[in-house]
Amino acid sequence: MMDEPNSNPMLDENERRLIRGAAEAPSHEFEQRLTRVVLSEIAELGHGSGARPARRWRRGVAVAVAASVAFAFGLIWHHRSRPSDARPTPVRPTTVVQDVGSVVPVYGVVSLGNGTPEDSLTEARRIHAGEWIRTHTGSLAKVLLEDDSEVAVRPRTEVQLSRKPDGDHVVLRRGHISIVAAKQPAGRSLTIQTPGSQIEVLGTKLDVRVAQTIAGRKKTFVTVSSGRVALESAGRRVQVLPNMEGIVEEGQAPITRSLTAEVNEMVRLMALGRRLAAEAKATPGGPSIIEFNGDATATVWTVMDIKNETQETLRCYDLQCGSKQSAVKVYTLEGASLPIQQNESRLQIDLSACPVAPEEAISLVVRMSDVTGVLEDRKSGIFEFNAPGGNEGVLSVFQFRLPAGADIEEVSPKPIEVRTELSRLVVTVAADSRPPTRIR
Repeated sequence: MMDEPNSNPMLDENERRLIRGAAEAPSHEFEQRLTRVVLSEIAELGHGSGARPARRWRRGVAVAVAASVAFAFGLIWHHRSRPSDARPTPVRPTTVVQDVGSVVPVYGVVSLGNGTPEDSLTEARRIHAGEWIRTHTGSLAKVLLEDDSEVAVRPRTEVQLSRKPDGDHVVLRRGHISIVAAKQPAGRSLTIQTPGSQIEVLGTKLDVRVAQTIAGRKKTFVTVSSGRVALESAGRRVQVLPNMEGIVEEGQAPITRSLTAEVNEMVRLMALGRRLAAEAKATPGGPSIIEFNGDATATVWTVMDIKNETQETLRCYDLQCGSKQSAVKVYTLEGASLPIQQNESRLQIDLSACPVAPEEAISLVVRMSDVTGVLEDRKSGIFEFNAPGGNEGVLSVFQFRLPAGADIEEVSPKPIEVRTELSRLVVTVAADSRPPTRIR
């Protein structure tokens, strides 16, 4: 460049300064040789395209390329000759990724990730804290936590897992999960967060489902197969036991009900009996459901009151059945199924799930199947319910569940409710004595 006519002294000096700054003291001969090579290459490009670039444009490119090449040489030189006491490049801290378990796609489309796009799973994968597991229509995934708890992720579900000092934490945004929770050590529990509620699990089998109401709010349903869980929302905490369902709507306190429809119906009949007794200025008696089995036996639901007249907390109760039956089940009014031991007509009810303190009382729902003597076979195909009369001044509610095609010849007093449900005729009567009823 320095031998080129019409050279610009200022530009030539800039070229030399760039080259000198890029490497340590390059020779004058090296500068000239490098400049000639670059200009020759540019000239060849210009002739090949059929156009001769302007000299000023060619010089500018030559300067840029020459400086770039020299700068690359300078990087290599300075890297090799860096003094030993130079400050090292700081190392950025590595983010620790916490594993919380593993997920296995069972069938359908299952994805895992914390952003878009997500990975579709074809085999087992480790789960990192904060990642979302999503199942699509007709899909199922199984999750194994570090404590051997198992979570089945049902179709159309979004769930996230993390670990806290006091135990594993599950966030269920929508859908349905089934959990078999390992027994938790002291101070730890598995918690499940849904929109508007939190569930604490100490070791149990349960299902949690989140659905959306017509109004757009989320509703949580918790059902327990074994063990117990605590369900909390809106500042209120309730226990959900086996055969119970806890329900929470966003912003509302939790409610519970039985998974056995007859228990819920008995609770309704108790409230109905109290209202009717108050109107009649009578004492309310316990309600009963009598379900006709098609022969001379019936399945009978009734309410039993237990009062603890001892000075110790009552954790079991012995019951002697007055009528012959094949099986007995006992429930709390909240719907929990209580364990029992049965020896012929003698029963021992386990009250550890609902202990009764001294001078306190509890009402239980008792189901007796295949009870004889309640319905009397008068002649072929005709049965009569004519149990001993009740106490005077006590108003009780009786509900008869009959085949849908049954003919009722006589009911006294007049039924307060008559309806058909599930191919059955349901007749409800309020009386101060057991009414005679003939059924064909």
